[in-house]
Amino acid sequence: MILSVSRRTDIPNYYSEWFVNRIKEGFLYVRNPMNAHQVSKINLSPQLVDCSRYCYANYSDKKVRENCALYDSKSPILCGKISDKDIITERKLKSFKVEQMSLFDIANE
Repeated sequence: MILSVSRRTDIPNYYSEWFVNRIKEGFLYVRNPMNAHQVSKINLSPQLVDCSRYCYANYSDKKVRENCALYDSKSPILCGKISDKDIITERKLKSFKVEQMSLFDIANE
């Protein structure tokens, strides 16, 4: 699996502590932007993640400030909280990885 990081926000710039915590925990949640109560659980195990792709998305200073106000570095979801109304579905993922150096090797030091 290719882990695409920051398609909707700038994780490397503003939320790197959260991202490292998620790698250490081995999973994260992603809220569907079209259905606020649909949440996917993404397994970040080294056996599944082949590589990470980083993007930088700062289209609005106002949106950055709003997101930062909802940020919790210990939460499995980047901005906001999981509620009782949320439906969490674990994504079925498969790796096509062959032996290679991993981001997880660095995070586990």
